[in-house]
Amino acid sequence: MKTRNLGFSLIELMVVVAIIGVLAAIAFPAYDGYVVKTNRSIGKSFLSQVASKQEQFFADNKEYATDMTQLGYAYESFSVTNRSEIGKPDATEAIYNLSLPKAASTREFSIEAAPINQQLTKDSDCGTLSLNQAGTKAQTGSGTTCW
Repeated sequence: MKTRNLGFSLIELMVVVAIIGVLAAIAFPAYDGYVVKTNRSIGKSFLSQVASKQEQFFADNKEYATDMTQLGYAYESFSVTNRSEIGKPDATEAIYNLSLPKAASTREFSIEAAPINQQLTKDSDCGTLSLNQAGTKAQTGSGTTCW
């Protein structure tokens, strides 16, 4: 009389675990890269939003604002999270701190988005992103695909 084997052997189970491990080792770094790029696009979006508010402020007052509170934000500088929420500077879940560095005159502005927390450690290629009144986009890092 023959007996039927109804289960998996240890070897078969280990092969499946090894395959899952290889797939995870490939997929996780790619996913991590997409998260960094998505966070960077959130920072760029807020740079554009602040620049738009600066232009509106200039149209109304014939000069650019010197701090964020003049543009309607609650803080002189603020942080943004990966859920596009605005908060206090250096919040623990924040990905960028946005600020207006002091300009030489009220006829020009520069907005900076400095990466913090996890974004700082994972996006060293781009570093701090900036945008000015002329629309010039820059970064402190050596990355070529930051903008």
